[in-house]
Amino acid sequence: GHSRVDCLNTHPFDLTSQERIASWELALKRHGIDGQLIDSPVEPYQEPMRKAYDVVTRLHDAGRMASTALFCTVQATAIGAMRALKDCGVEVGRDISVCAGADEGLAPFLHLSLTTVRLPEVQPQVTEYVKWIVRGGRWEHDLYWQPKEVSLFIGESTGVASGHEGAKRQSSRTRSGTVSSRP
Repeated sequence: GHSRVDCLNTHPFDLTSQERIASWELALKRHGIDGQLIDSPVEPYQEPMRKAYDVVTRLHDAGRMASTALFCTVQATAIGAMRALKDCGVEVGRDISVCAGADEGLAPFLHLSLTTVRLPEVQPQVTEYVKWIVRGGRWEHDLYWQPKEVSLFIGESTGVASGHEGAKRQSSRTRSGTVSSRP
């Protein structure tokens, strides 16, 4: 397995990103794994994908990309990081695994499908909110909604850690399908 998993955040500061970072920290502690937080958020309405590309390129060129896996707080950050790694000659899915905290609909359709946490359909919750707005009155539920269950989409962007027994065997076949490989 991976002995170092870094976390890259280029998304503007918000509660969701902070919770994902906290979850990453908890997972490191629980599994005894090292990792570094690379927290370089853009200002609101700027491009986290471009920032991720620039940050990863700079770290790679300085010889500071030491992890075998990279957890990105949002999908746009992961896409920017994957492009930077490719442009630096690093093979995502073989040399380094990349995953994102949530699929925003693109993960299975990318040229190198991205491993992500899949969130459930939000339409029922949004419908409930709209009905409440139309009818008015007091809101009787939590203002912050979180899904109770999520699933994992395993894409081509993750694999066995380089140098780990089985990495060579794993890299010769598609790594999708363990949990879900279809859009």
